[in-house]
Amino acid sequence: MTYNTKSLNEFTHSVKRKLAIRPDKSLGQNFLISDTIRNRILDLIDLEKNSTVIEIGGGLGALSIPIASGVSNFIVYEVDKVLRDWLEKELAQHCDNVLVHGDFLNEYPPDNLEDRSFAVIGNIPYQITSPILERIFSSPPLPSETLLMMQREVADRITADCGTKARGRLSVFCDYHCKVTGVVNVDAGAFYPQPKVGSRVLKLVTKDKFRFNADNKKKFFSMIKQSFSMKRKTLANNLQNWHLGVDKKCVESIIEMIGLDKMIRAECLSLDEFTRLFEEIEKQGN
Repeated sequence: MTYNTKSLNEFTHSVKRKLAIRPDKSLGQNFLISDTIRNRILDLIDLEKNSTVIEIGGGLGALSIPIASGVSNFIVYEVDKVLRDWLEKELAQHCDNVLVHGDFLNEYPPDNLEDRSFAVIGNIPYQITSPILERIFSSPPLPSETLLMMQREVADRITADCGTKARGRLSVFCDYHCKVTGVVNVDAGAFYPQPKVGSRVLKLVTKDKFRFNADNKKKFFSMIKQSFSMKRKTLANNLQNWHLGVDKKCVESIIEMIGLDKMIRAECLSLDEFTRLFEEIEKQGN
């Protein structure tokens, strides 16, 4: 089946009728039906740079089918068994090397991937955006770029500037791992059924190097999590006794030493300031 002669909306509904399915709310299924948005997303994917593409939530193939026709290796995760079986048959007509898996959070990453040799894309369930991002960037192999459709509110948190209420642990996590280079706003009418919230596509390009090794990275993000644990409290209050031997007065002293007000809150710090804070706390605690 192809939608070369059909609009994406027509194609989506024809496949839905053929498979006798209804969108499953429990799986967060909202199928993309806008040709314009689909094409804008496809324009953001660098298929020449990435010989392998991994898609999270293949759905009814809105992105899967055109991508499969342009890559050497295509890996799709789809938790819905009916859609998974359909995708496996459909995509085999467009790409010689296609693998269709189930639950992304449980089965990623696939074997034999080289670091930064692939791209990850997806129209993902909004309620698990953070776990998906953490799964992607938890350890090598890392993608060269990640292109995700997500709830606009979550996208705002990822791109939030220092000093804004939206800035939090997810903002720092993404700051550390990648750089946002592409943004597409998507209205509810681009989906069937229409979600109750607006959406946004973010393109996240993975950084070449990270500041910390695996052990220190784990400790660094433990500090970040604690820093934002109670957003109304000062950073020093949140971090008191986070590190053995470093009490509130010591944390306040370190905060002032790196040029900040000891009453500052976590959302006001940049990635570099968090990095300096962590390194100084590590020195004081050792």
